[in-house]
Amino acid sequence: MGMLKLCLPVPAYSQISGRSGALDQTLTRLSTQRPSVLVFDSSGLKVYGEGEWKVRQHGADKRRTWRKFHIALDPDSQEVVLSELTPASAADAEIGETLLKKAGKRVKKVLGDGAYDSHRFRRAAHDRGANVIVPPPRSARHHPSSRDPAIQARNRDLEAIRGLEPDGRKTWKILRGYHRRSLVETAFFRLKRLFSDRKSTRLNSSHTDISRMPSS
Repeated sequence: MGMLKLCLPVPAYSQISGRSGALDQTLTRLSTQRPSVLVFDSSGLKVYGEGEWKVRQHGADKRRTWRKFHIALDPDSQEVVLSELTPASAADAEIGETLLKKAGKRVKKVLGDGAYDSHRFRRAAHDRGANVIVPPPRSARHHPSSRDPAIQARNRDLEAIRGLEPDGRKTWKILRGYHRRSLVETAFFRLKRLFSDRKSTRLNSSHTDISRMPSS
């Protein structure tokens, strides 16, 4: 609320805990241990304001404002371990490198889509002893003369993909366990539902609009 410069009440921890008792759900505690696997991704967030409201009401042609939300997810617990809100122009690999530096030394594996195929992101992961599972683009070039261990690992991925043709890329993703990365899409769906303009929860299998519930 402070970043948005909005003067709106924010529920305190005691309020959230009190209301959670009325839900027919068990809320698990967040893990105190740092995960050994992180999945990186980002998603666009549309900023609503007076201009956007006018567009919706009157159909005027106005440029929309966007932000990008970057996260590092623990695929086992679905917990968002690290996050960063940036302008829409921020590169995924650059912000991923920044988040990776905050992740600690316990991370042994990082996953991301092709947007994270940058030398700096791979080096940052390698410096922490982490294995990078990021598919190189189809136009990726082989660098046989490189002595950088991070680039050499990328070369091996390229060789494996080309050696597994005709379905090399698909087979490589299966063998490397790349499809765990799809769990981050579930996390973004959950986050966007939680922070959308309509909040709802389930009480006895029926939807209740909690935005209309009286505040404590």
